[in-house]
Amino acid sequence: MIDCCRSILTIAILLGSSAWGSQAAAQVFGPPAALNPNAATDSGDDFSPQVASDGAGNWLAVWDSTDSPGATLGSDSDILVSRSSDAGVSWTAPAALNRNAATDSGNDSSPQLASDGAGNWLAVWDSTDSRGATLGSDSDILVSRSSDAGVSWTAPAALNPNAATNSGDDSSPQISTDRAGNWLAVWVSTDSLGATLGTDTDILYSTRSIRPHSALGYRPPAPEIIVPGDE
Repeated sequence: MIDCCRSILTIAILLGSSAWGSQAAAQVFGPPAALNPNAATDSGDDFSPQVASDGAGNWLAVWDSTDSPGATLGSDSDILVSRSSDAGVSWTAPAALNRNAATDSGNDSSPQLASDGAGNWLAVWDSTDSRGATLGSDSDILVSRSSDAGVSWTAPAALNPNAATNSGDDSSPQISTDRAGNWLAVWVSTDSLGATLGTDTDILYSTRSIRPHSALGYRPPAPEIIVPGDE
């Protein structure tokens, strides 16, 4: 009986060690490598990376950068994007996600992106660019859409419909989708929404519906912003 118990205990220890070893191995990533192929030669600073997949083999990475790939961009911060179709083994050369990157003068930063797994990608970020004097001098949330796995993107548009008239700063956006056509964006804001909020910083959100596999061109969103009052 004692020998039997010892055998069971030995098996349990061995199984536990094996499971622990598997868990430890699963937590180990490969050696770091530069995602942007021009990392050895570029001179700009890269910040705030974010990566997402459509679940169909396409991966996109975005970040904000003061680099000017091939001297094609200005000295301000812009949003760069790189694509991978082999689970991150290789990446395309960084390209400007915001199509106005070569001519805008405002700083673009803190990008986030999401995919519905059905052909649509949305990227959001905060920007001090006035979009051709159509927005104010405060920071606003911009959005761009891709329907070809990040190869091309629509011109940036203001996500918050009051961007032209509000005076508060909007920053640090996040975006997500339920992959059923519903998209939700949240961000930090000091705007009072027409004096309906206080002077402190609050969290705003906005929603939009985009049909999966939609072939329609992107239209600037005009969602209703609903913000619970401060408790």
